[in-house]
Amino acid sequence: MPGDAGEQTAQIVGDYYQFLGAKNEFNALYETIDPEAQSIEDYEAQYDELKSLRELYLGADVSEKLFASSDANSRYMFESMKLEANNSLSDEEKKQAQAKIVERHAEDSINNTNWRERNQAILNDMQYIVNSHIRENKKKK
Repeated sequence: MPGDAGEQTAQIVGDYYQFLGAKNEFNALYETIDPEAQSIEDYEAQYDELKSLRELYLGADVSEKLFASSDANSRYMFESMKLEANNSLSDEEKKQAQAKIVERHAEDSINNTNWRERNQAILNDMQYIVNSHIRENKKKK
């Protein structure tokens, strides 16, 4: 790639290569810890440290863009695991909380700025069709 785009690409590739080396050292450090001794919060803190390492090597903007999907998936996993481990909630409360987690994950992982509005418009249209069908059936009877 010629020009500024090529220079930026080369910079990102170089930074990413250096990050991979640092990530290998980071992972080697955590491999010495007994997985049975770690809590969900410990794993979440470890992931936050990895995110900080990415930002250090790649910059916040590049890191966010490159890892948005994996960050959304990780957030979903950690929130779901903590919810499941929470014994103070009833099954119904857990179900409602999980629905919110799923909705937030969809918003975070779908690359569309107006996803919520479009989804609601589709749901409204579907309800209109269902209601119209019910009215038509009542008229026929």
